[in-house]
Amino acid sequence: MREDMFKVIVERPRGGKGWAHSSRKRLNRDGDLPTKIGVKRHVLITRAKSKWLSENLTPLKRYLGKQVGRPWSDVHSEIVATLRSRDPVQQHILRHLDDFVARQIVIDRNGKWIDASRHNGLSQNPPWRQRYYVDPTDGILKDSEQRWKALGIDPKPWKKKPSRDPNIRVLEEMREFRRIDGIWYEVLFHRDAEALAWVYDLIQRALVPARSRHAVAKRQLSRGELMAFGLTNCNN
Repeated sequence: MREDMFKVIVERPRGGKGWAHSSRKRLNRDGDLPTKIGVKRHVLITRAKSKWLSENLTPLKRYLGKQVGRPWSDVHSEIVATLRSRDPVQQHILRHLDDFVARQIVIDRNGKWIDASRHNGLSQNPPWRQRYYVDPTDGILKDSEQRWKALGIDPKPWKKKPSRDPNIRVLEEMREFRRIDGIWYEVLFHRDAEALAWVYDLIQRALVPARSRHAVAKRQLSRGELMAFGLTNCNN
């Protein structure tokens, strides 16, 4: 690990304005409060800050990624060896390790892999959130995604594309082909953003707000249109 890692991570310009928000200097017309507001009170009242931390954690993540396959005790020792114990700025790096490495993974009596630091050790899906973890069986730093796949857990469920409804063919935002009771129709939709009234939706067969997208017309597709779009009616 590079000896100046703490400088690369911590010593970065803070983001935000270099001047105080006007609310910190607002005058009190009622005379019940001071004419100026201090920094702490300003944050408490307005929930706003003129400055925030802007740490560059990419070097630390890159370093940890290169250590996969090594004993975590050795990796941690190398990190600690470059930091001065009495320097709070340098010790700040250690606080970020838990953001990238799950160090308290255990295997319960039922054989489940869990993070003992989360919710009293209850099982999660995935069981931990960090990119890397310390294997409880051998103490090696490993990639979390490979472990999740071995456990049958999708490491990136949010990237799954929703399955397409076989009874809907979207043409435009306000125009679709829909198979209703086995028959394909062209359905036209409408939305009145300013209307406050309720309208009848032909598909839902119910009243819906006019501001919502609702079906206003439909017609059955011809045989030629079915062949052109590769659609087939189903006679139930």
